[in-house]
Amino acid sequence: ALYGVAAVQLLRRKYKGAKVVRGIYYFSSAKGGKERRSIDTPSKAALAGVLTDLRTVIASGTFIHAADDEACMFCDLGAACGAADALPRVETKTLDRLLEARRNLQTHE
Repeated sequence: ALYGVAAVQLLRRKYKGAKVVRGIYYFSSAKGGKERRSIDTPSKAALAGVLTDLRTVIASGTFIHAADDEACMFCDLGAACGAADALPRVETKTLDRLLEARRNLQTHE
């Protein structure tokens, strides 16, 4: 979405009516199966919501392990977060009111 916003800003210098209607995410690795996924451009309100929640998470430093093992299947940093016993800790931490922005991030599409 951010690349789309940047592309529109750059393209509007030459084409006044420039707009981005979708993006393509390309999984270039063998693990990703060289799959392409089309992603429609989110509304400005949806993008603002994601960025607001992301900024809050970063500013507050409330980073926790993913809530399920599947989310970590491509991560090589399990030793850094203690992946072996992280899920029970995550369940406890997700109840903390300071993690509201992080919970919100999971609801954005």
